[in-house]
Amino acid sequence: MGVGACQNSTSQVYLYSARYSGKTYVLENEYRPLLSTVPSMGQHDSLDGYITYLQLEATSVNDPEVSYKFHLDTEIAEMLRMYQNINLATNDPLGIGGLLSDACKIMQLIISGNMTHLSDMLLELLYVAKEGLDTFILTDTLRYPSQYRLAFRELGLSIGLKAIEKMQMLIRVPKFKSEVQFLKI
Repeated sequence: MGVGACQNSTSQVYLYSARYSGKTYVLENEYRPLLSTVPSMGQHDSLDGYITYLQLEATSVNDPEVSYKFHLDTEIAEMLRMYQNINLATNDPLGIGGLLSDACKIMQLIISGNMTHLSDMLLELLYVAKEGLDTFILTDTLRYPSQYRLAFRELGLSIGLKAIEKMQMLIRVPKFKSEVQFLKI
């Protein structure tokens, strides 16, 4: 099963699903608006917010003009609370890429920000991303014709896969080995 987007005569964009049956692709009858009229939050938004706040706080320490007045303790605690209540599992290529990119950011925080308390989160992100990637590969959607695929989702996965290369590079740097030894490489 794969997903795609189409535009109807009234310029509304819809998401649809398709499955491969023999030699043709069969559209499922699951049309739904791509843009919701109900305000909502994406699956990994709280994770992204948490990491962004941690990055802001970590970088503000090095700026004497900012660090004394820049405290995000409340925001960090709120995002952490929200993050702890979400299911990270996804087989969506954009979501998988986001998890891998977030894992890379967490690794950088562990190494440069002395935030070793994030090691369990890093392992969780890598595990969930691998499970999602294993599931995504089984869908075989990369073999679908381009009109049945969403390029931005595949681009997100590609960015995440590049983040793996960056993490591998960081692991090989001798001065960082002790910070990432919990990865048991």
